[in-house]
Order: sequence, then structure tokens, then C-alpha cells
Amino acid sequence: MTPSITQPYAALTAAAQRLKDAFRASLLASRDALSVATMPVADGTALADVRVAMFDLDRKQSALLAAFDQCFDEAIDAEWRRRKTTGRTSAQATAFATSWEALSLVDDAQVERQVAADRLGELLRSGCEVELRLLDTFIGGLLPPSDRPDADRNPLRPDVLAKALVAGVEAITANPDVHKILVTQGARNLRSALPATYRDIADTLRAAGVEPLAMTVRNVQ
Repeated sequence: MTPSITQPYAALTAAAQRLKDAFRASLLASRDALSVATMPVADGTALADVRVAMFDLDRKQSALLAAFDQCFDEAIDAEWRRRKTTGRTSAQATAFATSWEALSLVDDAQVERQVAADRLGELLRSGCEVELRLLDTFIGGLLPPSDRPDADRNPLRPDVLAKALVAGVEAITANPDVHKILVTQGARNLRSALPATYRDIADTLRAAGVEPLAMTVRNVQ
């Protein structure tokens, strides 16, 4: 049953499940790609590391998925609580979380992981900008209060998925070379899936009765 507009949290979690399913499919595609590797990849990654990555993906996929889901769910719940309690936007929360005061409380490794996830998020975003702008209008209508679409309020945005992907891979390997292979391969396949997945989510929200916020039109001189 499609969630109605009277059940915004149910609609949001159903949309998140679409993205979880897309991520699971991307892992299967990653496994297939790794299984046919017969020589070092273009960036010089050793074939032995590719084989280890494939082994970890085979044996520890459940742990990877669990960590991905947990990170993704926590991001969604955090955004939902902000909407319900303070009305503070994700952009404001992000500005606080990335202040120098906040960064001083974490170690260098955490900062590096954050920077890597941000870059990965930009990579994912670059493949679905049109679909993401459309989805932003529906998420804006689903998660009040708001008077305009705001990409930083969308808990389904690519950088959230990127952080969840990194968290998932970190749950199954501490080897930096294997980590790079799994993140790169997973991101490549997820990037391909995002345009269609975001369109499907927007269509589902429209069918459920969610009113999209009007897009801001920029005049080009």
C-alpha cells in the first residue's frame, strides 16, 4: 500500500527503502564486476587486492548492509527529529557540525573520512542533478516547515548515501586498498542507479498526494 500524505514518516521510510534496494543491487553489480577482473585495474590496484575485496564482499555482505542501513536510518531519523522539534534546517545543522569547534572534537581519521564521503557525495550527485532537484521539491512538501525546496533538507540526498556507503565498507575492512576498491565500485554502480530511483520516488510521492514545492527558477542573463 502506498503511504498517504497523512503518513509523512511512513512515506519517507518507504522512499529510503527504495534507495536501500538500489544499493543492494549495486553491490551485486560490484560483485559481478570484481569477479571478472583478471588484471590490475587502470589505477594500478593490485589484482590480489581485488580478490580480497571480492572475498570480503562475499563473506561479509550482511555486515556491510547492516552498517549502511544503520547510518542511513540515523540520518533520516535525525532530520525527522529536527523537523518535529526545532524546525532547524539541515543546512544550519550542517554548518554547526562542520564548524572548527566541532571538528576539534574529532580525530584526524574522522575528518579524513568526512572529506572522503563529501567527495563521494559530489560524485553521486553529478549523475542525477535533474532528478534530485525534482525530488527536493517533493521532500520539501513532505517535511514541513518550508517555503522552498532545499537540497540540504533532503535526507535522501547523495551525500547521505555516500556516508552510509563509507560506513558500510568500514564495517567489513580496515585495509585501505580494499576499502578504496569497494567504495569506488559501489559508488560507480549506485551512481548509475540513482536517476531512475529518484524519479520513481518522486512519482510515488506524487501519487500519494504529496504537493511539491515550486522550484526556484534562476534567470540567466
